[in-house]
Amino acid sequence: MCGACGERGAAGWARPFLASLPARNAVAAAVKPFARPGLRVATRGGGWLVTAPTGRTFACDGLTGLVAAARPSLAEPGEFVPRGSGVVTVPEPDARRGVRVRIDPGEAPRWLGDGGVVREPDAAVRWPGDLDPEATSRWLGDGGVVREPDATPRWPGDLDPDATPRWPGDGGMARDPDATPGWLGDEVVVPDADAARHVYERLSRPPWSLRHYLAPSGPARLTVPEPGSAADLLVWLELARPRALTARCPLDATWHLDVEIRDGHVVRACAAR
Repeated sequence: MCGACGERGAAGWARPFLASLPARNAVAAAVKPFARPGLRVATRGGGWLVTAPTGRTFACDGLTGLVAAARPSLAEPGEFVPRGSGVVTVPEPDARRGVRVRIDPGEAPRWLGDGGVVREPDAAVRWPGDLDPEATSRWLGDGGVVREPDATPRWPGDLDPDATPRWPGDGGMARDPDATPGWLGDEVVVPDADAARHVYERLSRPPWSLRHYLAPSGPARLTVPEPGSAADLLVWLELARPRALTARCPLDATWHLDVEIRDGHVVRACAAR
């Protein structure tokens, strides 16, 4: 965790590409062109040690934490410039699944649950929120959500295909004992743009980001020509964090880095062929 922002590096969007010491060295080199006098970024086991001009230090194990700690002493990023700071790691095969987001006010909403795209039939839209362990359990009954005060709370986990279907409820996991499973494919359907922005935000952080990413929908707007500037791209994306951008950069002769940002959130960062 970085003391500057509380980011846990294990869930950081760029972490799979920074698993090696050479990759982290490349990131430290990519920060230097933006650094004002007195800022130092040293690579250490699992991350970086950022020393501010004041002498204050921050131990960071993720790129988001590194940039947050160094930002007060960094210049504005401007347009992307490939500087050849170094290559990054080609990650292990990605087991996550791509999802599409479609706005359709006339169709029943579908959103991401713990195991995939699920649907809550016959109920008003209830976006999954942070679970409240103090709340009374809620279950889906006829016509909506009813309380079952004597039931054991059911918290989200890996879905069991043999178990009774469970659906995202208001503040916890609600279930419909009479409904068939609501698996409707890897497409999220939302009623409007505000709801789509909510989905993008959820896709950018755990638990959704650990299982899903936004599927590609078009060509990259920013293309980096060579693997040696991959670290420059990662640092620039985190520092600039544009509102919307798709970027592509080769990692080696076979794989390339594929990143997309929507509404300021990183909704896809993966290696693709």
